[in-house]
Amino acid sequence: RLSTVSRPDLSVSFTYQYLPAIPSLVSLTPTKGSSLGGERASLTVSNFPFSESTTILLFGQTALAVNVSRSIDGQQTYVSFTTPPTIPGSVLISLYPATCAVPCGSAVRTQFYQTNDNLAALVPPLPSAVPFPAAGV
Repeated sequence: RLSTVSRPDLSVSFTYQYLPAIPSLVSLTPTKGSSLGGERASLTVSNFPFSESTTILLFGQTALAVNVSRSIDGQQTYVSFTTPPTIPGSVLISLYPATCAVPCGSAVRTQFYQTNDNLAALVPPLPSAVPFPAAGV
C-alpha cells in the first residue's frame, strides 16, 4: 500500500511478483581444448551470484586455477580457469557458487569440446572444392 505524505487519504495498493534474475552464459572462450587438460578458458556470465568461491566442474572434475571477478556495473561475472584432463568429446561445464548444494539448481551449464591430441585432425583452412581435370585432358 502506497500513500502520499500530503494526501494520506489517497492511496494505491497493488500486488507484484518478484522474479529473480536468471544467470546465463554470455561467452565461453575458447570453446574447445585438449583432453590432456591445461587449457586456459574464460566464461562471462550475466546475473551470476558473484562469489570469490566459485566451483567449475568439467565432466565431474573440478577445474584448476579458478579466478573470479565482477564487471564494474555488477551485471557480469568473469571466470577464468584451467581445464583438467578429461575424456575426449563434448564435456559438460557446470559453474556455480561453492556455497550452492550439489546439484545446484542455479548452475550455469554449457558444453566444452575436448579434442584427442593422439588423433590426426584437419585444421583450417579446409579446401571448399577440389579441382578436377577436364575430360579428355
